[in-house]
Amino acid sequence: TDIFCPYCDKFSDALMTHWDEFQSEYIEEKGIFFEVRITDMNYLSGHSNNSRPAGEGAYCAAKQGKFWDYYHGILGQLYTDYHSKGIGIDRNSAHIPDLEMDYFYDVAEDAGLDKDSFVSCMENHETANELDSNTSRASNIVGGGVPYFSFGEFSTSGFAGNFDSENDWKQAKLMLNAGLTKQQ
Repeated sequence: TDIFCPYCDKFSDALMTHWDEFQSEYIEEKGIFFEVRITDMNYLSGHSNNSRPAGEGAYCAAKQGKFWDYYHGILGQLYTDYHSKGIGIDRNSAHIPDLEMDYFYDVAEDAGLDKDSFVSCMENHETANELDSNTSRASNIVGGGVPYFSFGEFSTSGFAGNFDSENDWKQAKLMLNAGLTKQQ
């Protein structure tokens, strides 16, 4: 995933909104392993300069044991500030402008991270190698399309959501069930 990929954000919003159902129905009952790998593929492809600091921020948050707090916080903030207004929701919409670093710092602080440590991590690019490694690995697997989903031998990319969490949850379940059906 890429934090500034609107299709990734739509999928994540659907899962966050339906987390209890996702956890019980898919993780517990069906035994899937759910992993999110943050990349800056949209930065590399020229679609968003924000992908780089957002990705580094996710890894800086993980160093403090607060990955999910930051991840959910930044997706929520992006929805409030941009997606809910039709900005940055797909390739044809107005783009989210290049954000100041304070945007990421404020999200981290609101998510309960130690702001001084987070700022230091970001300014010193302490997690840049981890982001680069994950992006390189993902690029070799997916060829640039995110979000990317892998279910053993079955994989797919993209997400046809629209920031309607009920509709998006139905779409997510279709993808999850297709992947699980392929495994049987």
